[in-house]
Amino acid sequence: MASLGLGSLGRVLSLAPPSQHAARVESWAQEVRRALDESGSSTPLALDRLVPRLLPQPDPRVWSRPLAAGLHLALALDAPLRQRLLSPFDLPRLGLSLAAAQARAIENLRALTPAPETDGTLSWWALGDGLDASRLLLAGASSRGTAGVIALAPARDLCAFLPWSEGEAGTAAAPLIAWAEGLPALPYPLSMRLWWLGAQGEAPVALSAERSA
Repeated sequence: MASLGLGSLGRVLSLAPPSQHAARVESWAQEVRRALDESGSSTPLALDRLVPRLLPQPDPRVWSRPLAAGLHLALALDAPLRQRLLSPFDLPRLGLSLAAAQARAIENLRALTPAPETDGTLSWWALGDGLDASRLLLAGASSRGTAGVIALAPARDLCAFLPWSEGEAGTAAAPLIAWAEGLPALPYPLSMRLWWLGAQGEAPVALSAERSA
């Protein structure tokens, strides 16, 4: 026997227009059935496939937490043909605390991250696996010999960064801004904010006129 709360369904419906309620209820019910079917399994989720994904806003169908304004962390299983974002129903099957699950996901992503490409000014990844923005903003882009970077991740699969230069942020980030201004409309848009990242890969901090502490 399983106890099922309806709070998450209420949140799903509160964020959707009435015309979508029937489809959202059906989708939610399918997710519940899948989770309940798997809950009796003794096989845990494959922790070596756990990766972090970035979202521009929360999605009521999946687990996420805010990192900064306009940036949310989700967890996904990185399968050969697709990535599946984890729902709150999946989290107990991880067998880890949330903090440990997030740390494991970032550790896994670091292992999947090669050295970035560079043109001598900007550096970036373009692996196209849905994780390039996460590589930049979560997996320690600046851990390879620099104190920190200014970063921009306008889409899930598009990102660039350059070493921090002391002084006014807009001037220091001019190459990034020029790059972003030339971009076409992007699939899976994320954020046009500039971010400061320290050497330890901590959560990004939005930049304004001066470097954020």
